[in-house]
Amino acid sequence: MSENNIEKIGNVTLDLRFYGGADLYCDGAVEDELLQIVKDHSPAEYPAIIAEHRSWPVLYHLSDLRENIVSWLRIPEGAKVLEVGAGCGAISGVLSEKAGTLTCVELSKKRSMINAYRHRDADNMTILVGNFEDIEPSLDTDYDYIFLIGVLEYAGSYIHDAEPHRRFMEIIRKHARENGRIIVAIENRLGMKYFAGAREDHLGTFYSGIEDYPDGGPAQTFSRPALEQIFKTAGCRDMHFYYPYPDYKFMSTLYSDRRLPQVGELRNNQLHLDRDRMLLFDEQRAFDGVIREEVFPLFSNSYLVLLGGDSEVVYSKYSNDRAADKAIRTDIVDTKDGVCVEKYPCSKAAKEHISAIENAGKLLAKRYEGSGLTVCPVKRTKDGSGLCFPFLKGETLENLLDRKVKAGDEQGLKELLTKYYDLAAYHAKEKVTDLDMIFSNLLIHNGQWQLIDYEWTVEEARPVEEIVRRAFYVYLADHADAEKIGTDANFACLHLSKDRFDKAALKKAEAEFQKQSTGDRVSLGRMNELLGNEVALREWMMQIWEARNVQREQSYQPQVYFDYGKGFSEADSIYPPVVKKEEGVLELHIPLSERIRAVRFDPAKTGCVLTVLEIEGGGKLGKRIPGNGGEVQENVYCFFGEDPNLTIPLGKKGRAVEMVIRYRLDMVRDASDLY
Repeated sequence: MSENNIEKIGNVTLDLRFYGGADLYCDGAVEDELLQIVKDHSPAEYPAIIAEHRSWPVLYHLSDLRENIVSWLRIPEGAKVLEVGAGCGAISGVLSEKAGTLTCVELSKKRSMINAYRHRDADNMTILVGNFEDIEPSLDTDYDYIFLIGVLEYAGSYIHDAEPHRRFMEIIRKHARENGRIIVAIENRLGMKYFAGAREDHLGTFYSGIEDYPDGGPAQTFSRPALEQIFKTAGCRDMHFYYPYPDYKFMSTLYSDRRLPQVGELRNNQLHLDRDRMLLFDEQRAFDGVIREEVFPLFSNSYLVLLGGDSEVVYSKYSNDRAADKAIRTDIVDTKDGVCVEKYPCSKAAKEHISAIENAGKLLAKRYEGSGLTVCPVKRTKDGSGLCFPFLKGETLENLLDRKVKAGDEQGLKELLTKYYDLAAYHAKEKVTDLDMIFSNLLIHNGQWQLIDYEWTVEEARPVEEIVRRAFYVYLADHADAEKIGTDANFACLHLSKDRFDKAALKKAEAEFQKQSTGDRVSLGRMNELLGNEVALREWMMQIWEARNVQREQSYQPQVYFDYGKGFSEADSIYPPVVKKEEGVLELHIPLSERIRAVRFDPAKTGCVLTVLEIEGGGKLGKRIPGNGGEVQENVYCFFGEDPNLTIPLGKKGRAVEMVIRYRLDMVRDASDLY
């Protein structure tokens, strides 16, 4: 380190003027491991290293999927960018590629070194190391973009103010130029995943955010209304909310108020990469419900907020959890010329794949000419780097089928499936086949069928049965109502044999199909399995509750002992059936004989309050019946602990053949249950 506390790591400048000499925030040995990885390996090697380590910290800090949250933004060339809370550089690399200059602020020197080594070729990156409050006065006031990704929730830890989150935003605003943008990513404390049983991201506890952080903690997230209030009181009026899905850390799809999710789209809900979780209900069905009720923005798992100007991108979907040469991004863009769909390569290696999609569109348009199926036309974007498609209106075949199933419209279902088969079979001998002609890739508008996605097209003729069978398998696999759909009649519409529909073989074939895109890369879903975290499904919990109910029922099960002159014993006891009468009254019928001298009545297996209403065939009410409980009022007995009992002596004359006891029972554990 030089005398002025400026250090160079490759082309990156590490500014240590504000560093106090010790890292106040550190994840321990894992950061040493990360530092060694980025020193010894290139980013291209990270996916294999992540798969090998099977470690949440290694995945979290080094996965290129972390960049998805910002890489969709169309940052102008030469922009001046500030990133606060840069950490190990999860998004610093993509920001440096987009920016003219990038200034990072990070408390930890170790993390800053990891960032610098992994992006050592970035000659436009400076990392300021130290406490934000110490660094902030020296920051410029003309940044075009300021990024706060996973930062605002920690403001209470480093901003000394009664309202640290509001104050932090006020401070940040001073450093954005006029018309500059501030980008904030943060979890929603009322996110659907938290209600369903996921742990709070920062504390690792259940429901702490939903319960408004009763025990405090180092971080605090907010609902959408609360965020709006923070931004407004900090002077940020021009705000635009986006909804990263499943969340902002590993976003695969970005929605906005101009393009909200549609029913059936939110299916990737069970990733639990960092820790075990519960699953109390079907999140997809719950999301579908809030989408129909038009309240989805309140339950999005995360938020991405653009302050100071909106983007022309209204939706972005990433297909980059796959091999680098197949990684692409799809945007819906709303420009002054209208709405269009654009596809871009996520890596240099994927440029050839983009060209292949362009060629496929032209070949498929020729095959289906005259069929009634429109193949979405394709052309190059203005800059030539991506593809541009018109934005077509309509409803997917998948959604139409769903509605037919829900309405019980069997005839309508058959008509749609028959039409699908006819289109799939059209000119089947032509040497071009869309292998991914699944129901979600077909859009129907005013009776016109449109093919909107043909990424997986091969220049060869493939059997119609292969294409149709896969489409039907994918549809059935994604639906809980598969039995209603997979009828003999529906199979016949698709010219398929139900007997030959081998689900195990199709599952294996589907895995092979997906392998075409993932290559040697281990997908996030597969990493989820390798990390070994579990989801406690509702079925498990139901089993536990059922067992407890059985135990509870057994606790209520009365036992009756008979004294034949030698006292009570287990050998001379029975478990008579309980007859449940109206208003909680229970009734026992106990057989008697001349030899029985006394009956011991054990109303339950544990503490209880017993109200004796009537005894026929022996014993008298109004007089305390002996036992191991206390008579708290006339004919009401309280028992604590196990083995509650009353002993009812029998007279020698007029012996009845049956004793009937009518009573009420309430369970207690200790005296507190009585109050």
